[in-house]
Amino acid sequence: MTVPHREEQVLPFRQPPLSQWVVAYIQAELGGKKQNTLDAYRRILCQVSEFVAGLPGSNGQFHPRHLTRTAFSAYLDKLQEEEYSTTHLERVKVVINGFAQWLIAEGELHTNPTRGIAIPAQALLAPRELSKDQRIVLKNLIERATDGGDLRGAAMFALGYWAGCRVSDVSAYRCIPDEKVRCTI
Repeated sequence: MTVPHREEQVLPFRQPPLSQWVVAYIQAELGGKKQNTLDAYRRILCQVSEFVAGLPGSNGQFHPRHLTRTAFSAYLDKLQEEEYSTTHLERVKVVINGFAQWLIAEGELHTNPTRGIAIPAQALLAPRELSKDQRIVLKNLIERATDGGDLRGAAMFALGYWAGCRVSDVSAYRCIPDEKVRCTI
């Protein structure tokens, strides 16, 4: 078996073809944007137009009349299923809103598909209050730590229990041994 040369392994990066409306929008409205912004807009517009083109009734082609509230909602649902962040969903909504406004001004679209679509707020990473069971377990751990002479551990658990701090809030503290009060973050 022969190994191909390095030159044969490298494939040129190709951007997917853009619809005529996306190209016209980028040229008309995004000319003064930085390259990174243009790339992000191009990528989002390409992904949305490919998704819309793949919907039933689109015949594999993107047309503004297929960019409906239902289609846009379905696209956001797909992104949520793929666990994209709320920030990305908001960015997609902003990009498509601008594109839809331009399509309306051009007479290709009658209503903005992003209107009335709410992006759910991002869930908190951890609950701020402990449940009754969590408080009981934590209190038992404090009692065991104090009985065993582990004052630092008892102090950390007490912070969690009495001050309502999460583990991530308390774990950054480093207490210097032999000094009673001095703790740093």
